[in-house]
Order: sequence, then structure tokens, then C-alpha cells
Amino acid sequence: MKYNVRERICKSVPNISQANKATLQILFVSKTKNMFKLFKKKKGQNIPELLSNQVIGGQSVLFKIFKEIIEEKEKDIKKTELTYFALSALGYFYLRLAKTDKKENMLDQASLIVLQKSIPYSKENISTKEAIREYQKRYEEYDKLIQLVFEKETIDSHACTTLLMHIYECATQKSAKGKMIKITASSSLIAQYLVDHVEFIKQNL
Repeated sequence: MKYNVRERICKSVPNISQANKATLQILFVSKTKNMFKLFKKKKGQNIPELLSNQVIGGQSVLFKIFKEIIEEKEKDIKKTELTYFALSALGYFYLRLAKTDKKENMLDQASLIVLQKSIPYSKENISTKEAIREYQKRYEEYDKLIQLVFEKETIDSHACTTLLMHIYECATQKSAKGKMIKITASSSLIAQYLVDHVEFIKQNL
């Protein structure tokens, strides 16, 4: 039986806890307690603001995974690349699952807000225009990789590992080969990161 994209994503999500329960409990509980938090829509809050808050929170989660679990040095983590992935992940699910109007316009507004807020803290010499161009390039790459995670009826752990490898190589500008044990173990966190975005969209949009 074939499912449309929305059905396939929603069908895959419930299987994440069973598939990765042991890994999450044994390897990461002490380090990831309260790491994953969903932003809830506040009364009067507009959609671009809600989306941008979710992305900015997601960046913090990604940075924590890189620094505390993959154990990468902070100076070696290119923060703008984490921003591009965080935006791409939210965009993937928002455009496919949200029931709101003018989704492309809302996402564009949110993306601009996030880039303008994040660039000054990245300590990188990059303009907003350049960042937008780089984000658009990464979006195409991550869109295809995230899609592979949800191709089956359950979350594909191998696709999660491939996705995290790509994020790592973009964010550190070096090969992921030397970190494969940590990346493979951490892939369940990326799976949970994606699942949380699905829940965020379902609850708020």
C-alpha cells in the first residue's frame, strides 16, 4: 500500500519510541533530559514568530548534540550550518503537514527572522543575502535526505545516520569518518528531533 507524504510521515512517527527506546534510555538520558521542547502557540502570536521561535530553539538542541554528545569543539562548529538545517527541517514538515494558508510566504518570513537573529551570534563574516543563498542550497539537500527518513512505514535509522553525517560535514567542514561511532549512536536524537517537529506542526498549525 502506498501513502501520500502526510500519511507516510504520520504513520512513521509512532514507531520512533519503540525503535530507539533502548538507545535513548541507555546512552543519552543523562545528557538530553529536557533537551526536546515544543513551542506552543501563544494567544495573538503570528505564524512567522511561532515558526522562528521553534527554529531558534531547534538550533540550541543541535548545538548541544554536537558539543555534548558528538563531542565536537565549539570553535569547530559552524553555527550558520546548524541554522540552515534547523530551518530546512521545520520547512520540510510545515509545508507538507500544516493546514494554514500562504505557507510559502509564512515560511519565508520566518526564515528571514531566524537568519537576521542568528547571524550576529554565529561570529561568521556573512551577509543576510549570502546566508539566504546558502540556506536555499542546503534546503534542497536536506529536503531529499529528510524524505528518505520517512520513506518506509517506520523511521529509517540508516537514513537518520546519513542525514546526521551530512549535517556534521557541513557544520565542521571535515569528513564524518572519524566520528562515525558517535554519529551513528546520535542518529536516534536526530530522529526524535524530526518527530518533535511533526508534533509541533500537528499541535499548532
